[in-house]
Amino acid sequence: MERALVVLLVAAAVAAVGAWLRWRDLRVRAHLRLPGGPAVIAFTHRLCAPCRSQQLPALKRLQELVDSDVRVEVVDVERDPHLARRFGIFTVPSTVVVGPDGRVVAFNHGFADEGKLLRQLGRTAPGKVSDLLRRPGPEVT
Repeated sequence: MERALVVLLVAAAVAAVGAWLRWRDLRVRAHLRLPGGPAVIAFTHRLCAPCRSQQLPALKRLQELVDSDVRVEVVDVERDPHLARRFGIFTVPSTVVVGPDGRVVAFNHGFADEGKLLRQLGRTAPGKVSDLLRRPGPEVT
């Protein structure tokens, strides 16, 4: 009898956590007014030099490479701290990749170039740009 009660309590807890996660995903999507398709949410701060010099240009290049169905949203953690807390963002730049079904598919703490974001979106870059993104970096010895 006790074993059945423990199993029942564990099943109820798992179901409650699952329902809470689905509810949280819906609230985040509603807050950002995300379209039905995938998105990249970039967290920045006005004093963040890498955000301005690296991440924002990479996001611009990403937007040029993908179809218009991928939304790129830039969130200032100072202006929207509750959204940053929801995603557990403690460093900037950080990016969150949201899949077509509205679920988070990747977190990037620190700079993420357009090639990495494309791969996380499950996309490939067109033409010569794709070849440049696949080119291996310098070897470390």
